[in-house]
Amino acid sequence: MYTTKDGLLNNNIHVMAIDASDDIWIGTDYGVSKFDGIKWTTYTEVNGSDIAPVYAIAIDSKGNKWFGTSTGLLKLTGDN
Repeated sequence: MYTTKDGLLNNNIHVMAIDASDDIWIGTDYGVSKFDGIKWTTYTEVNGSDIAPVYAIAIDSKGNKWFGTSTGLLKLTGDN
């Protein structure tokens, strides 16, 4: 079990998805955490827009990540 002590952005998790590289994307109350098996990366905004909280994550065939938030749908492009 991973928590904020390990690098997770927030312990209140709404959704998880795994991309083609086996990275785990985790939607929380404060944004998104990505875990590649070693390193954590945090996303609290996409293209200048706040992405908290995140209730849905979808990954399309081009590797784009789509985040469903309380204010709308946001797209993170490519292999970020």
